[in-house]
Amino acid sequence: ALESLTWDMIMPVVSKYLESVDRLHSRTHWKPDTSATHCSGCDAKFSFFNRKHHCRYCGNIFCSQHAPEVLGVRLCSRTRIFMLLCTLRNLVLGLSFFNCLCSLVNT
Repeated sequence: ALESLTWDMIMPVVSKYLESVDRLHSRTHWKPDTSATHCSGCDAKFSFFNRKHHCRYCGNIFCSQHAPEVLGVRLCSRTRIFMLLCTLRNLVLGLSFFNCLCSLVNT
């Protein structure tokens, strides 16, 4: 079962989730730009060429490599792994993807 899962199978579910989460469309939980001089993922120094990007879910500040766009939304690696694991867990248990993640959105 799990061996046959592909990213193409999971992405439509993740896409629906991303559309439903208000947190991803708000900036109130973002860390201020001035609070970071280095990427939270790799500790690379920010500069004119290495720009700051906020993870839309957690609000931390990363370089473009560590907060790439996923379906048009910048997400850090930790958030993407969390979404993937939650999706897999719910597929195995037959649970709703939305119940798992929506309950954790405001944490």
